[in-house]
Amino acid sequence: VSLIPIAAAIISGFTVAACYILTEAKDQFLAKGVVFPAISFLGREGDAKFIYQIGFVTTGILLLLVIGLLHIFLLKPLSETGLIVNLTEEKQKASPSDSKQSSQTSIDKDASKLCAKRAVRMGVLSAVGVIVQGAFVLEMEISTQTLLHWGGALMFIAGAQAHATEVLCLYETTASTALQRLLKSSLKWKIACVNSPGIIFIIPLLLQALRIVSGLGAGAFVQNFMGVMQWGVVASYILFFLSYAFDFYLALTSFKTQEKANFQSKASKKND
Repeated sequence: VSLIPIAAAIISGFTVAACYILTEAKDQFLAKGVVFPAISFLGREGDAKFIYQIGFVTTGILLLLVIGLLHIFLLKPLSETGLIVNLTEEKQKASPSDSKQSSQTSIDKDASKLCAKRAVRMGVLSAVGVIVQGAFVLEMEISTQTLLHWGGALMFIAGAQAHATEVLCLYETTASTALQRLLKSSLKWKIACVNSPGIIFIIPLLLQALRIVSGLGAGAFVQNFMGVMQWGVVASYILFFLSYAFDFYLALTSFKTQEKANFQSKASKKND
């Protein structure tokens, strides 16, 4: 089970790498100063197109499996424990003048269930987006296929972002202290992945310096500028989904430990 997110990440990485090599051999974009072409550009024709379609459709199917397993092993248990809601903040919003209220919290199971449902829906949307943009590759003209490709890419990014937001909400505010401790390391990984798209805006500044030093043309600079941002955002969400491999492993091992403890407890009671 834990290998499925890993397989999805490896296949997507291999797909991009293989398409990069094949497209470079044909178009020689490196000689033109383009190091980071748009990912969609790499799967337009020939063998690269076939690998792009097979690779990303397979990745999307695996991500659908990941979302299903996530619901079974983590989202469902998290939704049943409920979310910790800060009642003090809610009261202060209702009456801002009263700032001396004591801190109060409550457990909201309806909110956690809604959060889990949204996480599943947005995760499925993201996975379907990967499949659509992979099946309908980019064409160098405005066509139905090109629009479907762009639509699939937007589904992936928008779905992944919304999915990540809901999952982080569940992980951070779950009422189960045991699950919070269990998922602490994974939560840090996920937060880093979600924050990284903002960090990658620094990279174009480095490209600007590289342009001045090496004399890259404006066309190459713009392509690299957009390419770096796209590669960074896509990679951050692939790594976010990859983190579920760790979560599944923890969930499975902890469940086995819990079942063993329950079995031993029942056995001791019978002996008594």
